[in-house]
Formats: sequence, C-alpha cells, structure tokens
Amino acid sequence: MTKSLKNRTSNEKKASRTTNVGSPNIGRLTNNGKPYLRVSFMRNGKIFQKKFYEHLLGGRQQTLLIAQEWRDQMFILYPIYNTQLHAATHLCKDNTSGRTGVFLRKIVRVKNSKIHNYLFWQAQTPTGTKPFQSKSFSILKYGTDLAYSMAVTAREGFESALK
Repeated sequence: MTKSLKNRTSNEKKASRTTNVGSPNIGRLTNNGKPYLRVSFMRNGKIFQKKFYEHLLGGRQQTLLIAQEWRDQMFILYPIYNTQLHAATHLCKDNTSGRTGVFLRKIVRVKNSKIHNYLFWQAQTPTGTKPFQSKSFSILKYGTDLAYSMAVTAREGFESALK
C-alpha cells in the first residue's frame, strides 16, 4: 500500500522532489542526502526507470553522460511509433486472412426462393480513419487468389495514406 503525501517522512518527501537537469526525461533527486539522476519514460503503457547515483559514478557530469547514454540506447530499443500506423499493420490473434484489414466476406441472399452465396475479399481502411472506405473483390469474378491479392494491394494503398 502506498503512503499518501501527508504521511511521508521528510526523507521520502525530499526524494520525491525532482530538479530538471536540462535533459529530457532525466531528473535530479536525493535519497538520504545522496544525489542521483533518474531516467524515466513510458513506451506502450510500460514505465522504464533507472537511477544513477552520482557518488558511485564519478560526479555530476559523468553521471549525466551515463544517464543520457542509457536513455538514448533505450529510445533506440523502444522507439515511439505512430499508433494509428501500428494499429493498421498489427496482426491480431484472431486474423484468419494473414493480412491486417483484409477479410473474406460471405453474403447470403434469397432471390426467387433460391439461396445465393456471394464470396468476396474485402479491404478496409485502418480503424479510426475518416472517412471509412472499403473495396471488395468478387471470388466468382476474379478467383480466390487474384481477389485476395487485389484486396491486399487495396489495403496497402489505404495504409500508404497514413504515412
């Protein structure tokens, strides 16, 4: 259970004060009178933090250089990405077509007391894209493979508009 701000000890209050060191995502704090730098950032909802104690790393400037280097390496490992583009290209677990935004559709229609099944591949714009668009390619007209490849090409066209 976490303590409220009122119930913290004086050392805990001091440790929670952050001083900007002029470098993004890096703050200077103290813990029991020992200064340290804390690198903190978030990627994909996960918080990354690391402390760098000045007395262990050779002083203020050396600690700052080490903290900046660690931060820069982490930014390379965990880059910021365009969330809409990521959602558009991320393959969900329940995807059966093998391609994001491409679906095999079946429409059943009754005409003159007969049931007709229409199968087609459909490409859709990425979720959240305004206005929503779709392109459909009949399996009866193009065949399964060609209709699928045409739907994939259409989806790639929709995605290229996001970049």
